[in-house]
Amino acid sequence: MRMSTPAQPTSERQIDDAVCLACGCMCDDISVTVVDNRVTCVKNACPIGEAWFRQAEDDTRPICRVDGREASLEEGIA
Repeated sequence: MRMSTPAQPTSERQIDDAVCLACGCMCDDISVTVVDNRVTCVKNACPIGEAWFRQAEDDTRPICRVDGREASLEEGIA
């Protein structure tokens, strides 16, 4: 008999009055929904702003660099 693993809890948050920096108009009435650190919904943004908020992050980048080399977060804070 195979046991199923419980689903990971999801973290969802709503960010109202977010400022968009995509084009320089500095729109500040944007509403963004974030689930598990990913933007899932953008309201009140133009197509340029929506693309800016939804752009994918590169998960392969090091979390921190010190003197040009990869470093831990603790080392970077220090």
